[in-house]
Amino acid sequence: MGATESVSGRRWRDGMEYGIVADMVSEAKQPVKRDIQAVIILLATQCLIYLGEIPDPIHNRKRVQLSGAKLYLDLLEVLRSKTRGNLTPVEDDFLAGILANVKAVYKKHSGN
Repeated sequence: MGATESVSGRRWRDGMEYGIVADMVSEAKQPVKRDIQAVIILLATQCLIYLGEIPDPIHNRKRVQLSGAKLYLDLLEVLRSKTRGNLTPVEDDFLAGILANVKAVYKKHSGN
């Protein structure tokens, strides 16, 4: 694991912002809107559970299961592909940011 440093109040590890996806997901614990961002958060949350970044709500423990994480990462990729050109700029940026960060976390755990 690399060194963690704080820059402008944000946490960075090995040059990558650390915990941004978990922060985005935790911000979403407010009343859920029924929109594309809710779908993105749903998929990202499941992926992060399988990556051991968020405790499994059933067993209340963290565990890594890469095959489950890959499924939800692939679903986020499909969502990006199928919605290209149909999202607002805010929605597109949200999906791109979540996807980039989830991919980085997956890479950290899988080595790929």
